[in-house]
Amino acid sequence: MITKNSKRLQLTKSTFRRGLIILLIVAVSSALYFLINYPLEKFSKMALSIANYKALWYRDALITVISITSVFLIFESSVSKRIKKIIVFLVIFFSLLIYTWESEFHNANLPTDIYPQKSENKIVSYLQNDQSLFRYLRFGTKSLMPNRGILYNITDAGGYGGGILPLKRYVEFMQKAVFLKGSKFFINLELLNMLNVKYVVSDLAIKLSGYKKVITEGKTNLYLNSNYLPRSYLVDNAVLLKSNGEVLKYLSKGLINSKKELFLEEKAEYQGRRGKKKVENDFVNIKRYSSNLIEIEAGLTKNGFLFLSDSFYPGWKVYIDDEQGKILRANNNFRAVALNKGFHKVKFTYMPVLFYTGLAISCITVISFLVFFLLKFRNLSVRFFFE
Repeated sequence: MITKNSKRLQLTKSTFRRGLIILLIVAVSSALYFLINYPLEKFSKMALSIANYKALWYRDALITVISITSVFLIFESSVSKRIKKIIVFLVIFFSLLIYTWESEFHNANLPTDIYPQKSENKIVSYLQNDQSLFRYLRFGTKSLMPNRGILYNITDAGGYGGGILPLKRYVEFMQKAVFLKGSKFFINLELLNMLNVKYVVSDLAIKLSGYKKVITEGKTNLYLNSNYLPRSYLVDNAVLLKSNGEVLKYLSKGLINSKKELFLEEKAEYQGRRGKKKVENDFVNIKRYSSNLIEIEAGLTKNGFLFLSDSFYPGWKVYIDDEQGKILRANNNFRAVALNKGFHKVKFTYMPVLFYTGLAISCITVISFLVFFLLKFRNLSVRFFFE
């Protein structure tokens, strides 16, 4: 006897199966589209593009097709249990294999720990030869695609923001720094200087004070900004504003002198040892700069602020003279530390709570799975697994 529940179950399975077929058709169509319209040789002709990672396009398309096909076969009632087990085993095996193969790429966010790739492109080579700490910005061009600078150990001020918290403020800041109005690009020079943007990559002709064209590759130009500010510097004064909206208003109108003041949203208290070592001149010396650790030596002739043009992001902590201090949100999205006059050692470390929580959960899950597997299958042969 066929009940209503069994009919609903059959309808659900049928709908699910049809959905998988549609997804499979879309995946195959997308793969064919890229194969036809973006052959491998076309990538090599794209200046400053992802030529070194062109195979990822094909790999991702292939993985998508295989994944959807596997899911379809697993839920297909006509496929034997033995075949389904083999499919599950192969999916797990190749997933681990791909992860291992990509491990070097995942570590690419640690530019001080790897050897950056060399590029034959003149603009990339020029940027790589500059050993100072700087950022570049691209706009008005299809060259140097977002986040690809990481392959060459050059820092992109743009990238993919997405507007998702906690990156929302950075996206808002960049929208004030460089924006499109009609068919023209507008640049807020003060904000770019603050952001440590030493170079601008663009197909457009930039005729602004302090910007000099240094090299051209194809139709793409590289401009040197002689007014850029260091990655970290000292500021004497802070202006307390009520909200982020008020900060953005001041920034967008250019109502700030980055060298002399910064905007805060909370009252600051000066930190660090007092009078242990006096200094004759103000200075900032970045001793180490990596993705998870930044060490800075700073000397102040009077109380002031150490500004760092890195995003104010959860998980970062600061230690001033070996004691934990407080990071202030400055100029909408960046970091600052209020320091007493004198010599100080400032260390920023990245220790995200969510990462370690996730790591602990993953370890517990793996251990639980191994224990369950050993207890359940300790007396079974490998052959039985494929039966």
